[in-house]
Amino acid sequence: MQVAVIIPWSETKEILPPLLTIRKQLADCARLWPQIHYDYWLIDDGTATAIRTQLCQAQARWPECHLLTLSRHFGFLGAAQAGLVTATADAYLILDVAYPAQFAAIPQLLAAMNDGGCAIVGFASEQPRHWWGQEAMVTFHDCLVTTPAKRALLQAAARAGFSLELLAEIGFKQKLLAWSGPWPKSPHTSRWPWAAVVGAVIFCGWWWPSAVALNMILSGVVLWQWRQQRQRLPRIGYVVSSIQR
Repeated sequence: MQVAVIIPWSETKEILPPLLTIRKQLADCARLWPQIHYDYWLIDDGTATAIRTQLCQAQARWPECHLLTLSRHFGFLGAAQAGLVTATADAYLILDVAYPAQFAAIPQLLAAMNDGGCAIVGFASEQPRHWWGQEAMVTFHDCLVTTPAKRALLQAAARAGFSLELLAEIGFKQKLLAWSGPWPKSPHTSRWPWAAVVGAVIFCGWWWPSAVALNMILSGVVLWQWRQQRQRLPRIGYVVSSIQR
């Protein structure tokens, strides 16, 4: 079984310490599951020259390391998408070096997939989708997915734009491990614009001319949004500059 370890790099100051930690964890995993072999895909997500030099040195030092360079900084999701599209393996382990505390749980990820038979396994956090908290979404960050799950994820991304959150919706058997480290804060929409809109609707509803005009405006907005949704093309999440195998 071949596992592609996808590691995006952007502003991390040192390459060697987190990479050695990951390699140590996977070396321990190799003793538990000797049938699993690992390739490393280091994604240069628009890093500075010094970091790019370190990535090239790591790629030259270890033959199992591959270096994928993006044309500029596309963010963690864009780099993860580039790695998934470029690498070929039986499973794909996506790690974020910004959260090194999670590296200790790599054996849990492999155990859940190899011994538990799960197609998607990772660290998940249920966060409210709306500010009033009536609907929750599962957000993935570090995760391990099989090849069929990867294909389903990329097919869903072609329609809606790439996001690891889609892993919660593509229908594969999942095992969600508890998030045990710091979680990136998600942006929340301010309540004040919504309150202003509700207040304007109530205020304008007292007079029928303004109510009719408001309904026409709202109908136009809904129609425009519907047309925009139908005409929306798949977004390009990354542009590859070079690949060093």
